[in-house]
Amino acid sequence: IFAILFIISLSLYLGIIIKLRIERQKSTAELDLARKNLSGHLAKIDNLMLTLSNIHEFSVRAAGMTSKEELAQFVINSACKLFNAGTGSVMLLNPLTNLLEIIASRNLSSEVVATTKLKIGEGIAGKVAESGKPIFVEDITTDPRFFRASNVRYNTKSFVCVPMETK
Repeated sequence: IFAILFIISLSLYLGIIIKLRIERQKSTAELDLARKNLSGHLAKIDNLMLTLSNIHEFSVRAAGMTSKEELAQFVINSACKLFNAGTGSVMLLNPLTNLLEIIASRNLSSEVVATTKLKIGEGIAGKVAESGKPIFVEDITTDPRFFRASNVRYNTKSFVCVPMETK
């Protein structure tokens, strides 16, 4: 009888140990998942903090600028940095000619800057100026709306154009 009780006790004890180990494994897996989720959330918070810091820095620096050309150059440099773009430009509507003209650029030749003038509705920038809505082009090599100066090289095939209003 003692041996039978011992075996029953031992098997109950082993059952409890096995159950506790299974629960521990589940808890460990749940804890690992929670850590992974927390790490992802912390990374998002870090990105948000960096973005907010950059926005703050941008607004502080932009507030001290006195000319639209200086501000436009700052905007295009900041946008290119933000989007990791090598080339970009800011165009404004010239009220005398009613044409969009480049007033600030990054990695465009002075010839391209001086000669690029678009009518409202012409090319992507002209369509954006006309509609007031941004346009994203996935592949500039196949999009017929994209005006390409023959001596300008682009690092990527994608392109974004957004409207700006000045006061």
